[in-house]
Amino acid sequence: MSDDATEPVLPVEVLQLPHIADQLRALADHLQLVSTYTESHKFRDLEVAWEKSGADPEVDAQLDEAYATAMRQTLLGLAQFRRSYEYWERLIAEYALKSGFTQREAASYLGVAVSTINRWAQHPLTTEDQR
Repeated sequence: MSDDATEPVLPVEVLQLPHIADQLRALADHLQLVSTYTESHKFRDLEVAWEKSGADPEVDAQLDEAYATAMRQTLLGLAQFRRSYEYWERLIAEYALKSGFTQREAASYLGVAVSTINRWAQHPLTTEDQR
């Protein structure tokens, strides 16, 4: 998986709705990729082999390792998604404020406290904030 699930950062001053749409699609694609870690055909093949072998300890160990690997990849992918999502949620909120939405409106639509939007407005994102 790529270390950069997002496109290069755009300052809120040049951000436009098509950029936001592109980014939301990229985030959805990233989350879809993460979901594939838990649907591997390898699991099904190993489970079938395990059942046919009468619970062979060697196959059991392979199955355990496959599950552990998938869980590690899933957790890492979700952490990366969360960082990207949080960054873009904040950037989009800043864009909404610059587009005429009130802090109360932005907070209500995002389901966050007005104090969160106020804090974000007082400390706008910089290009260094993108992870």
